[in-house]
Amino acid sequence: MYGIHNWRVEGWQEGRSEYKIPDPVSDEALANNRIDHPTWLMLFPPEMVEGYGREWLLDLPAEHMEELDDGAIMVVATRAFPECETDMETVKLIDDAVTPLEESFQTRDL
Repeated sequence: MYGIHNWRVEGWQEGRSEYKIPDPVSDEALANNRIDHPTWLMLFPPEMVEGYGREWLLDLPAEHMEELDDGAIMVVATRAFPECETDMETVKLIDDAVTPLEESFQTRDL
């Protein structure tokens, strides 16, 4: 499970491709219990926790981590949305929070 903006979903539904944000998943990545690009909210089920490694996930540069009872791990890049006054502030906040996560996933040896 991953979190994205409503406007991104609407763009997909309307067949628009002008968004330069990389898609978080692909069919191939999902088939291999992987994600292509992190988002502001991600829930890693136990199979993905095993694949990525519990400690590696818990060591990600995110604002909030939570281990769930079933072994899943929730990663939240930022929870500061109520502080944003405009959509653009929200986009900037998310970009700033997700950039270090993206770097971690790009340098991860799998």
